[in-house]
Amino acid sequence: MTPWALIVHVQSGTRPGLVERVGRIFADRGLSLSALLATTRGDTSLLVLCFTSSEPLRDYLVRRLSRIDEVHKIEVRADDGRPPWAHLELSQH
Repeated sequence: MTPWALIVHVQSGTRPGLVERVGRIFADRGLSLSALLATTRGDTSLLVLCFTSSEPLRDYLVRRLSRIDEVHKIEVRADDGRPPWAHLELSQH
């Protein structure tokens, strides 16, 4: 099991319930988020999702998250224990 951080780029002004839909994807696989950060950069909202899983499960989660209409990009990183906001400093704009 490896700790991961996903930076999910979402269109700003999305319909209500986005975080709930994201959380449900993790809950459906019995995973808990160790950290969650939501912020806005320009016209894009960003979610930093930190969790621990195998690589195949991480890939599954990325595929499921990619199917959400408002999601337009997902960055995958190994989580080295830094706080979630530190991942944004490394994020591609």
